[in-house]
Amino acid sequence: MKTVVVIPVYNEGKRVLEVLKSLRDKCKLKVVLVDDGSSERSINVLKSWIRNKKDIVLLRHKKNKGKGASMLTGALYCWENSFDS
Repeated sequence: MKTVVVIPVYNEGKRVLEVLKSLRDKCKLKVVLVDDGSSERSINVLKSWIRNKKDIVLLRHKKNKGKGASMLTGALYCWENSFDS
């Protein structure tokens, strides 16, 4: 079984980078970021940092739907990609 962390994100580019760097230093896992309609500036910070990192996936909502919707999007992505087996 793969360990996957789903992280909902909204205009938290630099703060999320701190979390991602800390997670990568401490453990090996897959990270699914779900952006919930952040500004282009915030999303570009994330995109540039995760560009060549195969263990981080970035999903996006075009507009803000809330934390619950972001968690659901992340959970569905994990299920559809067989991260539950």
